[in-house]
Amino acid sequence: MTKTKRLWIRISSSDYTLLEKQAEKNNLSKSQLIRLYIRNEKIQKLITTLNRSNAMHLKILLEISRVAGNINQIAYHLNSEKIQNQEAFHLFLKEAQNTKNIFAFFKNESKEHLKEISNIMD
Repeated sequence: MTKTKRLWIRISSSDYTLLEKQAEKNNLSKSQLIRLYIRNEKIQKLITTLNRSNAMHLKILLEISRVAGNINQIAYHLNSEKIQNQEAFHLFLKEAQNTKNIFAFFKNESKEHLKEISNIMD
């Protein structure tokens, strides 16, 4: 295959040293090693899985923000006595249960992503 494109990249000294060692260990040039890595199906699956994990973490942060906002509103109403304490307490319990369910869901999702990453790396 003819190689007509040239790529210039910047990497840290430690990454460069690692690249050199990996290339030497596998008796390849640095360019050959990089081409091998980008064509490697395992690495592509790992990148895809990590991207999904990042998206999931963003969802977690958004959910935490939503929950925090709800808790702040409940605290505000409790402090201002706009609603009865019993009603506020039930709202708080409901929000606490929702929060617990959200975190349980994301915990399971995280476990699945870790299993998937582990399977890819095996």
